[in-house]
Amino acid sequence: MESLANNVSLMLAGLLLVAVLVGFLLGRATKRGAPAPIRAADHGIAKVEADRDAAVRARADAERALERARGDIARLQAELSALKTAAPPPVSAPVTDAPLTSLKGLGPKLAATLADQGITTLQQLAALSNSAAAELDSNLGPFTGRLTRDRLVEQAKLLTEGRTAEYTAIFGPLP
Repeated sequence: MESLANNVSLMLAGLLLVAVLVGFLLGRATKRGAPAPIRAADHGIAKVEADRDAAVRARADAERALERARGDIARLQAELSALKTAAPPPVSAPVTDAPLTSLKGLGPKLAATLADQGITTLQQLAALSNSAAAELDSNLGPFTGRLTRDRLVEQAKLLTEGRTAEYTAIFGPLP
């Protein structure tokens, strides 16, 4: 009986030794193969977290920009409302008796060429339609293109409509 107990004890000790050896070998194999995938997963997680943090910062920046834009919109709407309710600038008396040469870019030679074409007053120049002005502009010989380039019809319209403040703002003071 004692020999049976010794045999069982030896058998149990052998099994325990085999189990420890198998556990050691499995643990060692697991440690060798596992770190690379785990490191890769950790790196992936870190990248996702960094991307998330960047997205959170970008969203916060966008929200601040949106608030600034809303403030700008409110300010501009208030300015627009004030401009809509403000009285229009007073219209001065129309300039009708000024010579054609009072327009910026229209000297005596161009005035003589316009007179040859039948335009001698600011009212006549201001009354030209776009097509008539284009036709006249093409018939000015060495001055071709000057009506358009110097905006002479626009100048004449502003003056004959009494919009001298607007004329001065765009073209400068009257001579």
